[in-house]
Amino acid sequence: MTILVGGYTSFEEHLLVAIYYTSNILAKDEVSFAEAKSLYALDDNTRWLNRAMMHFVDVKWAEGPLLLGEVENQPIELTAAGLRQAEELIAADKIVLERISFDPLGGIKIPASDRIVSLNHNQLAAVVQPIDDLVGALDADNGDPDQPGLREQILGEVRAGRELIRAGTFRSFLLYETLVRALGELIKRYSNPTIVALANALLGALVSEILQAK
Repeated sequence: MTILVGGYTSFEEHLLVAIYYTSNILAKDEVSFAEAKSLYALDDNTRWLNRAMMHFVDVKWAEGPLLLGEVENQPIELTAAGLRQAEELIAADKIVLERISFDPLGGIKIPASDRIVSLNHNQLAAVVQPIDDLVGALDADNGDPDQPGLREQILGEVRAGRELIRAGTFRSFLLYETLVRALGELIKRYSNPTIVALANALLGALVSEILQAK
């Protein structure tokens, strides 16, 4: 647990920004405090959490059928006003969130080195478009000045993985070693939440369509 200096107001501001980032990272509109806490070190003061979540709904920063009492696992969606409020806090450099270390590839088994995958048209369509979206976003991004060369490295690996997939038939182990590992590094290290969200979406498509497909 991280105790946030500044009391309730600081807790509320950190919570709002954490929900904002979590929504982007998980690429979905509705997220819960439990999901935000799995990504960021947040104070788990239940009394403050209930008050803050209810306040977000009352002032129309968020929407959600919150029930009185336990709200940790109840999802809420930030409204346009809530998104703007979070972005104002971020722009003002008022919020510093500590990201919890995790392994985005922890639940993905490394494929056998001799497993050959042949993709049909639907599988190709399901993964090539998310790759194109990610490549386009990385191309347009300026990268992280604190991590020089990271954008270029990941971009090259993602493009290599795309060519492997476009071939239609390949060793799944090679896909894991190029594209999947690159996505894992991007998700852990990249600072742009939109690009991280695209990487998460692509990783999910790869797992469902290729790595765990029958």
